[in-house]
Amino acid sequence: MTEEVPSLEAAAASPMWRRLLGKIDLAYVVLSVGVVWLAWSNVGLIADRSALRRGLADANPGLTGSNELQANDVVPQLVAQTTDGKRVSLDYQGSPTALFVFDPRCGVCLRESPSWQALTKELRSSGAQVSWVSVADVDLTIRGLKRDGVQWPALIIPDRGFQRAYRVASVPQVAVIGQGGRVLWAHHGAMSQDDHRELRVALGKGDVVPTPGTLEQR
Repeated sequence: MTEEVPSLEAAAASPMWRRLLGKIDLAYVVLSVGVVWLAWSNVGLIADRSALRRGLADANPGLTGSNELQANDVVPQLVAQTTDGKRVSLDYQGSPTALFVFDPRCGVCLRESPSWQALTKELRSSGAQVSWVSVADVDLTIRGLKRDGVQWPALIIPDRGFQRAYRVASVPQVAVIGQGGRVLWAHHGAMSQDDHRELRVALGKGDVVPTPGTLEQR
């Protein structure tokens, strides 16, 4: 006795096959939607990255090929909040400005803090423009400044846009910015006595007599 095998049309017409085919169709639709969404997301991501590169290129037409900030690079205007809630804008249209870029969680920054503070007091007393810039959030920065005994506010710029525009590949970083945002001098890492002298010269304060605290830390 032989059993008749149902035809393909008959099998497809059965309730079980209809349910199975329906699930396959639904899975295909979901998969197709997912592929389209992923492709659209990638297009948006690529567009965002391209816009960011164009924006940084327009803002920094003089950046060198180095990963770190270098002399003769050109950086954009800096606008930020300070730890005491004030809004500060550095447009680099006046005298050169020294930027001490740090992170309160950075061990080297912690060791450099006493000499940075002495150097900041010395330079400001001679009329130089000096700003401290933190790449950490406001709470961490306030606690760090209090821990280190720093007596002035710092600019808070934790976003990566600033770090890209100013080539903050690592901290500490010290830079002197001149007219039009052109970098006159830049240093990365701990500073030596020679670095302190170069910083004074870049700020036009080469004739200033160093205070003991800036040198005796070495």
